[in-house]
Amino acid sequence: MFQPQIGLFNYVVSFFSGIDPASFQMIGDVKLAPWSIVLVDVWMWTPYVMLICLAGLRSIPDYIYEAAEVDRASAWRRFRSVTLPMVMPFLMLAVLFRASRISRCLTW
Repeated sequence: MFQPQIGLFNYVVSFFSGIDPASFQMIGDVKLAPWSIVLVDVWMWTPYVMLICLAGLRSIPDYIYEAAEVDRASAWRRFRSVTLPMVMPFLMLAVLFRASRISRCLTW
């Protein structure tokens, strides 16, 4: 992914900016190396966090939304009063996992 001659990242940067792909290295440059670590970390952990959020959304029963529709709650009110409170434990779990991962990376 970060290989200078044929790497995907250098190809995308050269496509949009016109810079020669072999003129810079993400991992070899002191200023760009932390950004490559951030990019790989986000790429690695985003599906896991999305899976936790999806599990939280799927755990909300349909009858709660039906009751909110009977009460003529708007979409924003349903999100604020039903979805967000019921998904909040899952969101906090995802934030806890990400925060512990980030803190371990920063202590190295």
